[in-house]
Amino acid sequence: YQELADKAKSEAKFDEAALYTGYAVREKNNALGYLKKKYYALGEEITTEVDNRGLNFTKNSFLSYRDTLLNKNFQNTTQVQKQIQEGKNQVAGIIAEGESYNQIQGMIQTAQNLNHRGRREQRKSRTTPQRISRISESRYSREDCSTDCKR
Repeated sequence: YQELADKAKSEAKFDEAALYTGYAVREKNNALGYLKKKYYALGEEITTEVDNRGLNFTKNSFLSYRDTLLNKNFQNTTQVQKQIQEGKNQVAGIIAEGESYNQIQGMIQTAQNLNHRGRREQRKSRTTPQRISRISESRYSREDCSTDCKR
């Protein structure tokens, strides 16, 4: 998922990149939960078996070993949590980049609309005096005609 997120980000598909990064973070959390559950269940099963056999030395030795594993797993958990936070930060960054991109696209569209409107207004202002002069000429000639026709 992380590779797909990086690829989508490089192609400026920010929503898709955020989605894949979210999937990657979720999978990391699932893996972490699975490891914790598996280590704990395995430890409980072995402890119960050792209790049943009454092997106190082995039991204490195993409890120490289990605590070591859990401590190591906790350290791994801390590292995974850091990675998850980095993933969340990446998602937030991608979303922010997408919003900035959308704002820029909006500004470009607004500029294009203003340019188009300006060109239309410019064309209107160029053609208006010509139309006015044609209209006034035609009125003048009608007046001349009516005056001449009356004579």
